[in-house]
Amino acid sequence: MFADTKFINKDVLVWLMKDVLFKSMMIALIVAMMVAGAVMAQSTVSVSVTVIGPNNTAVANAVVQAWQSNSVVAQGTTSSSGTVTLNIPNATTTFWVSLGNGKYILETVTTITSSITLNASSYYPATLATNTTYSIPVTITDNNNSITAYTNATVYSTDSGVTITYPNQTTVNLFTVLKFVNMTVNGTPQTGNSVTVSFTGPLTIIGYYAVSTMTLLGIPLNTTTLIIIIAVVAVLLGIMVMYAHKSSAKKIARARSTTWV
Repeated sequence: MFADTKFINKDVLVWLMKDVLFKSMMIALIVAMMVAGAVMAQSTVSVSVTVIGPNNTAVANAVVQAWQSNSVVAQGTTSSSGTVTLNIPNATTTFWVSLGNGKYILETVTTITSSITLNASSYYPATLATNTTYSIPVTITDNNNSITAYTNATVYSTDSGVTITYPNQTTVNLFTVLKFVNMTVNGTPQTGNSVTVSFTGPLTIIGYYAVSTMTLLGIPLNTTTLIIIIAVVAVLLGIMVMYAHKSSAKKIARARSTTWV
């Protein structure tokens, strides 16, 4: 229509710019309304969660966490009857329940209803163990939710596709480092420090570590040896200070006697 843009009327250009701006604002508004609708569609459900322990009895004071998208969206503690009410977004949820004494429930629920029972006595146990006496953090990933437990824990679940990861290296204290060697599941060696399992039967997962301890003159360092070394150094410093003080006193005494003479 316009052979040369330089002949376009200024008012027409302004109108065109306003028209583009208006349409852009309308598109942004529509997108915002769609996002808001999606958020509203994911409504929050009030859920009564009942926790049953491995002995098939209700568990009081159990800490119940509801996980979605790798975050805790709701948390509470069960009453004496083993129940707690949580407000949970209506989406697939992974429940992580601390029963106490190193026992946990891990269970993913795809349909959120007003009442959910997590019954460890009907789930399969997985024992997370290590060959050392130290407590090692283990990452449990279920439905893209990564949760940390520690060795000597027992996890009850029926979930599939759960990934168990032991750290390649962990520092126990100032002097001791644990380095990953290998892992077994029910006695079968695995490749690497991570394994994906299904809770279709009892599991025993063991992470094997080599203990690396700092030494001084061939003596392994720990808190006790450090205290002894500090005490010995302090005594030696004290002796040196006393000797230096006595030596200075003798020099002063000689200087005084020489002056008087």
